Amino acid sequence: MSLTSTDRSLRCAHLTRLRQRASVMATHGISPALPRRDIPRRERFAWRARIRANPPALLAYRVVVAIIGFAFIIAAGLTGWLPGPGGIPLFLAGMAILASEFRWAHSLTIRAMGVLRAFGRQSRRRKTLLVCGFLAAVLLLGYVALIIVGPPGWLPGWLHAALAMLPGVRG
Repeated sequence: MSLTSTDRSLRCAHLTRLRQRASVMATHGISPALPRRDIPRRERFAWRARIRANPPALLAYRVVVAIIGFAFIIAAGLTGWLPGPGGIPLFLAGMAILASEFRWAHSLTIRAMGVLRAFGRQSRRRKTLLVCGFLAAVLLLGYVALIIVGPPGWLPGWLHAALAMLPGVRG
């Protein structure tokens, strides 16, 4: 079966589009989230290929991946107040689990990594201003939460009294 000139030009345009996307990938080292039709379906593991071949098993697998990924993200929110990195590693692990199966999580991860790389390229003065602005926004959010809810009851008495003296905060 020979290709007509229209078929050849369509195939050429498709290959050109794939090459352009590959050059985008080479600039930051991470493959961007491509439309599903442009991604060759090659599984690294045979067990995933077997799951993908069976639609009910694929649905069950995706549900389990979603539950585990969101469980990690919820655990990150619950442990975020702990000293040290808190919930950051759990959140990153949850996003990695979700990105292994869901395109939206993969593209969100790629976008977040691009923002972090752009932040890393900023000058020291600009980074300082951005961090100070972020901390001011967090403090403002905490103050608004204190105004709405009041100081939590589990705080030590001296801290509870000090927070209750802030304007607008009910004791």
